[in-house]
Amino acid sequence: MKRAKHDERKQSLEVATYANSLRLPLRRCGIFLRGDKTAGVLLPPEADIELYERAVKDMLATSGLNYIVALVRVSKHQGETDSAEALRAVASSKSVIVLMAHGANPPPELSVALDRIEQVGAVKPYHLILAAKSVFGLEIDREHAVRLFSYPLSVVFSAIKGTRPIEITLEKLEGSAKVKEVKRSPSWEPTIEQLAGYGKATEWALNLVEDITAWRQGEIDWRDVDGGLLISGPPGCGKTLFAGAVARSCGATLVTASSAQWQAKGHLGDMLRAMRASFKEAIEAAPSILFIDEFDSFGSRAHLKGENAAYGLQVINALLELLDGASGRDGVVVIAATNRPDDIDEALRRPGRLDRHIQVEMPDLEAREQILSAHLGLAIPADEMRTIALATSGYSGAALRQLVRDARRIARKNRRTVCGGDFLSIVPPVETLSEKERWAVCVHEAGHAIVGMALGTGEIEAIVVARQAGHRDRSLGHVEWR
Repeated sequence: MKRAKHDERKQSLEVATYANSLRLPLRRCGIFLRGDKTAGVLLPPEADIELYERAVKDMLATSGLNYIVALVRVSKHQGETDSAEALRAVASSKSVIVLMAHGANPPPELSVALDRIEQVGAVKPYHLILAAKSVFGLEIDREHAVRLFSYPLSVVFSAIKGTRPIEITLEKLEGSAKVKEVKRSPSWEPTIEQLAGYGKATEWALNLVEDITAWRQGEIDWRDVDGGLLISGPPGCGKTLFAGAVARSCGATLVTASSAQWQAKGHLGDMLRAMRASFKEAIEAAPSILFIDEFDSFGSRAHLKGENAAYGLQVINALLELLDGASGRDGVVVIAATNRPDDIDEALRRPGRLDRHIQVEMPDLEAREQILSAHLGLAIPADEMRTIALATSGYSGAALRQLVRDARRIARKNRRTVCGGDFLSIVPPVETLSEKERWAVCVHEAGHAIVGMALGTGEIEAIVVARQAGHRDRSLGHVEWR
């Protein structure tokens, strides 16, 4: 009897946590506004669709809303989509919420019947914080919640009890040998709205989110959607992270590929088959983001020489054909990444293939703070984080992740949590430039300004010279033109 009661309380905590993760996507669908709505929500991978169904129904009951909740399931063995229940619901009512299992491929009749479709993101620490408060009256601070998320959630839901202090819960999780085997570090899976420092690439991605939503709802044709982007920037600046974030924001499947991955399949024929297979996978999973890394590896037909010229020509021609989408690639957006955009064949970059080229710089101050906080997974004082972010000017996203690993290693050796001093023991602090150093930079930037004015580059907005610099800063000044 006690066991049954515990299972019920555990499930209540789990359901309340899922309900909190559903609120934002349902709000975007307009469910909490007056008027009839038909809304679809795409559940995250491994989601228990029955528990999410209960979460929606509990939320509706609390809000006094009257909606039919229908499910779109996916067969675990054959991967087939069952939309019969949802089709009956939208045919009989104007107020319907359709929960779609991850990987579902709903028929066009259902997609066009829904007013809006939104993606439900993975459960976050603050969803659990709110659920524990409502179910048990238990207060969990963010640091403890983040630590809980380093364990499988199914185990966490079992471990949390209303009468048990959260510190004891964490001790029991830490002390369990079985849990230790499956303990995982919380992964950072942001949406594009949560990413800082991507400039025009963010603007492009947000427009894409709107366009794919409109396409899903039958408001626009696929030809009106930007079907391709070439994103360039130095190594480690977050091009792969960007592609994943775009896919999550669009509620799309991410398919990854690269020249090296395709070439590893074998000779030319095998490589071409691997290329076509990646595009086919993306088409079957549409809407999808096909991310092609190392795009400059394909080269340019203008530079092909020697014995490999015929091989390279066939590869580029096949890629041109696939990007053209003559066989139909509706619902597939190709994001290609490169460190050397000038080495790419011009034909690959024309509109209709990779419609736009956007250059991404190294993370700025705000982005560095965000990246450090995300990889660290626990809060340190804001002034310390700002000091670390200032000192890491010139660091790529990959370098910042390595820095967090190194800081964690120092903390582990001292048997304590990470603090700001661990980072600053690795990274030299920001230094103030001397008058002599700043004078040299001023003369240099004045030269840029004079030459730019003589060539008619534009009007000068500002000439900026730094007063302080981090040890990896490559530039201590610049001219801003209008």
